[in-house]
Amino acid sequence: MSFGLLHAERDWSFFDVLHVHSLELAGWDSIQAVLDRCEREHKGVLVTVHDVAPMFETHGDGYRQKLAGVAERGIPMATLTEGAANRLSGLLGDGPAAAPVVTPHGYVVPPGDRRFGSARSRGRAGVTFLLYGGFRPNRVMYPACVNAGFGLPDEDRLRVLTRGISPIELRDGTDAKETVDFSARMRGRIDLRICPFPSDDDVVRFLLTGQVLVMPYLWSTHSGQLETAFDLGLVPVVADVGFVREQWERHGGLVPEPVWFDWSDGSEYAYGSRLTEALLRARERVVAGDSAAIDGFREHRRAEHELVLDQHAALYEAAMASCPAA
Repeated sequence: MSFGLLHAERDWSFFDVLHVHSLELAGWDSIQAVLDRCEREHKGVLVTVHDVAPMFETHGDGYRQKLAGVAERGIPMATLTEGAANRLSGLLGDGPAAAPVVTPHGYVVPPGDRRFGSARSRGRAGVTFLLYGGFRPNRVMYPACVNAGFGLPDEDRLRVLTRGISPIELRDGTDAKETVDFSARMRGRIDLRICPFPSDDDVVRFLLTGQVLVMPYLWSTHSGQLETAFDLGLVPVVADVGFVREQWERHGGLVPEPVWFDWSDGSEYAYGSRLTEALLRARERVVAGDSAAIDGFREHRRAEHELVLDQHAALYEAAMASCPAA
């Protein structure tokens, strides 16, 4: 629900704590209106900062100013890694808000789900590489399609899943337009599928058709796709950006290390070779049948989930304690 839609709701009796997961694409006036009403109606507020650098609002300082505006109100904040918490504290400086609480991302596929850890084998026809998500400024699908389409053995293929593509995304030169055109020319080698808005179950079913998940980020703070790859047992090929590496390190060796590639050092003409090399290294891992025992990671996910629940209970209590008394 957007800030505008929430503010338009006449009756707020259906919640006690507002848990905000994104400040992007919302005007500060709309955000302030909701926060002011939360104060008047004695609602707690918690903000989880998934991204310390914006994915969409990349021009100007508006995103940082919104984060600072929330912090100035003393609203409790959380984020997913120690690195992001330190970066966030550096961005916001001293203020009335407490230091951000680090609470891990947690599972995407529940450890009790029969599909947990089930993406373990390849078909006889080759290795299937996977790419999914909407077209966003912080990642590029077209170069991934080109390097997979021409850089992998003939028996391999790339499958792509995205949401419905709007006319504005299909302007000449956009990542979406180039990806669609290239996939059409490479039909049989690249399989592009569209869902109106893919559900979590749609995504999991799609991912279980392959062995390698490709994440071509230009920048990012964290990655939910990486956690999904861990849960299913896919080989992740991911740009080493933000604090994604810390997400893997949190699991203490219970999942294999992702195949990293570097798209952040400014050597842009080398980025394609680095991605292709990473794809081929991931392929070698799949062909070799390398995998980790899943039971230890399953128990880790269960314990991690209990931690996440306890942390959020404490955060919600802190949010209620920080709102004005009735």
